[in-house]
Amino acid sequence: MIKNHHLLYLTEKEEFLKNEKLRIGKLYSKKHRKGFSNKDEFVKWFENTIKSQNFKCYYCDTSIFEIRSLID
Repeated sequence: MIKNHHLLYLTEKEEFLKNEKLRIGKLYSKKHRKGFSNKDEFVKWFENTIKSQNFKCYYCDTSIFEIRSLID
């Protein structure tokens, strides 16, 4: 049972990353590109950052998924 829950959680993370990478890519524009040479570099930075934070808020250390469940 725990193993299946772990797989579900991984799928949740993968789905989150897929959607967020699309959203973040739309935020990139030439006038806001300081430090990033292109959109893909910006998206990769976001992905690496959120993974390094273990999908938790930088400020309060709360799971991004918990925050989203409160918003939804």
